[in-house]
Amino acid sequence: MGIEVLLFGPLAESFGAECLRMDYVEGMRCADLHAQLHQLRPDLSSLLDSCRWAQNHRFVSLDSLVMRTDELAVIPPVAGG
Repeated sequence: MGIEVLLFGPLAESFGAECLRMDYVEGMRCADLHAQLHQLRPDLSSLLDSCRWAQNHRFVSLDSLVMRTDELAVIPPVAGG
């Protein structure tokens, strides 16, 4: 089964999608999904490593346990004025 991960900004542009269906296994953590993204697009390592993960509208660490019902998002750094 899979879980949806929302993508924003340059990350969404690079993947060509605002949402990805990723492999899900009970007991996984954000770090496992992060690793899947690296496998899909190793050329984006620098961008991926500068992103933050959000789980149910709150920033979390890569150690955060993922539940199938969670809303997950990968948010790249932003700059502006």
